[in-house]
Amino acid sequence: LQEVTGLRQSIVWLAGGAEELGGWRPDGVRLEYAGEQVWETKVLLPRPMSVEYKYTLGSWEREGAQATGFPLPNFAARLEDGMVVEQTVLFWTSGPRTFEVQGQVTGDLRRHEGLVGGGLLPRDILVWLPPGYEAEPERRYPVIYLQDGQNVFDPSTSSFGVDWAVDESLDRLISEGAIEPMIAVALTSTDNRTAEYSPGLAGEAYLRFLVEQVRPMIDAEYRTLPGPEHTIVGGSSMGGLVSCM
Repeated sequence: LQEVTGLRQSIVWLAGGAEELGGWRPDGVRLEYAGEQVWETKVLLPRPMSVEYKYTLGSWEREGAQATGFPLPNFAARLEDGMVVEQTVLFWTSGPRTFEVQGQVTGDLRRHEGLVGGGLLPRDILVWLPPGYEAEPERRYPVIYLQDGQNVFDPSTSSFGVDWAVDESLDRLISEGAIEPMIAVALTSTDNRTAEYSPGLAGEAYLRFLVEQVRPMIDAEYRTLPGPEHTIVGGSSMGGLVSCM
């Protein structure tokens, strides 16, 4: 990790998408200064794994940046026994992340706030209803469940100032006749995202919450089609991992 002028006395940290890499805590794993403008650490992993990670100076206000001052994208690597990984960081952010919000919410979006599952932190459940839902009271719909719900529909709540535009995409594809109308349900993530989206006790608790609490609530309050043939589960990054568990 390359030093910026005046950084010699600073402490550099590793934050990544595994508990051994700090579980995305900004001060997850401390790197030691090794001289010659280099910081280093050793990480013991239980098995080879593909991970994403960043470098910080201890908080998300001071993370590795581009020359423009915008945070660097996540680094990614397939880590295996004996690997040596090197990156260069020349700039660091200095202040809270700021994003220009781009986009809007399209369609009928409803919010169920503060749902709590056994052993889990509270989270909101967002429900997007397809065009014509209210006009066709006898019709029932397949459902897609998505993780990291704060990023799915609303740019004002997204981690990046730009949402995934699932609402716009579904609205367009339905209107074009490319897909049948469906309901989209998005579960927001919490500060315990890494554990809840990983194999283990928290991950098992999250899946029970989705299957035994969220889905029955959605089936009771909205006109859904039952059965696995009418249900999709998806997500991004670790949200994709838990969707396959």
